[in-house]
Amino acid sequence: MFTRTDEHREIPQVVITELQLSDALNRPQREVANRLARDSYPQIDDQDRVYFRDVYDHLVRLHDISESLRDLVGGAIDTYLSVVSNRTNDIMKALTIVTVLFMPLTFLVGFFGMNFFGGNIELSGTLPGRILFWGNNLLMLITPFGIWYWAWRHGWFSNGNHPED
Repeated sequence: MFTRTDEHREIPQVVITELQLSDALNRPQREVANRLARDSYPQIDDQDRVYFRDVYDHLVRLHDISESLRDLVGGAIDTYLSVVSNRTNDIMKALTIVTVLFMPLTFLVGFFGMNFFGGNIELSGTLPGRILFWGNNLLMLITPFGIWYWAWRHGWFSNGNHPED
């Protein structure tokens, strides 16, 4: 079920690991090329040391490129995680709004038990069950819209329509 997103999360880590591995392989080669270019050995002619300097320069350049690529991939991972975090925050905001809208309804249903026509409600007055029933239905209909309007007035919805702008 979650394999698609899990695979996408593993790709940048694989790239960073590959760059670290190439750097680990590059480091000893740089040391050898540097020694062959700088020190004199009887097996290597002085005219050939110029080529070893060139190889050393290429290896240093490869090291710099792998370092910059690692930084770029690290920045891309940070950006991706920031986008995922923002999306998670938006989802949590939507779930919070839904919870806030339905919390009063849950309270009213639990408080009255929705038994208006039986003898379960012990009230001191003589209110008929139908008045309580329709009053509770009206209250349950108005409450979410009132909460929605209050949240809209305080800028909880980010669709650009804010009355206090």
